[in-house]
Amino acid sequence: IDEVLAVGDAEFQKKCLGRMKGISEQGRTVLFVSHNITAINSLCTKCIYMENGSLHSIGETKKIVEGYLGSLNTVRTEVSWENVQKPGDAIAVLHKAALIGENYDKINNPYLHQKIGIEFTYEILQGGHQPIPVIHVCTFNGDRVFTSIEGHSNKLFAVGKHKSIMWVPPNLLNANTYVFEIALYSFDTRTAHFYEQHALVFEVMEDINRRKIKYREPFLGVVKPEMEWESV
Repeated sequence: IDEVLAVGDAEFQKKCLGRMKGISEQGRTVLFVSHNITAINSLCTKCIYMENGSLHSIGETKKIVEGYLGSLNTVRTEVSWENVQKPGDAIAVLHKAALIGENYDKINNPYLHQKIGIEFTYEILQGGHQPIPVIHVCTFNGDRVFTSIEGHSNKLFAVGKHKSIMWVPPNLLNANTYVFEIALYSFDTRTAHFYEQHALVFEVMEDINRRKIKYREPFLGVVKPEMEWESV
């Protein structure tokens, strides 16, 4: 099974995962090739890590996944495909992406109390389609945090270059390393024109001195919102 989950909708993915799990429970072997760490963790009991066409390691899924994640460059706050083959198809291509601050300046070390933006530039090559920018936010071990869809601008479908920014409000993400996956979908045809799975990878940090309480240990959880409380 090769990357069938990357472009399918939620119902299609659920059907595929259920079918693969059912087949494996019948005593058959399913070979699942993917970068979807969450799916690998949930489906596979053993894992093979391939690198440059050669066997890197084989063994228990959890151990192999940890080794794979540890081999990745954990910081990637700016990337450009201007002088190389751009991710995309005949309809649209991705040019570049960067992490920015609220003043639209490029940053490398964001804090959770800061507003940050995921900025990317792409180009529509052919008209007659309805491509929508999408960003998937995951933890470094592959857990999906949330998905955000643009879908607000009436200029999204025009031929030419576009720049989109997804703003992450302050005090939402917890201190952790996050992967931002950048995609462009035509939902009417269920087509992913590009889907860059590790477009940006960076760590969100916390300034402990900004806490209003004496607790200084890490907070559990993927998000760390400042909730409204009322006590009487």
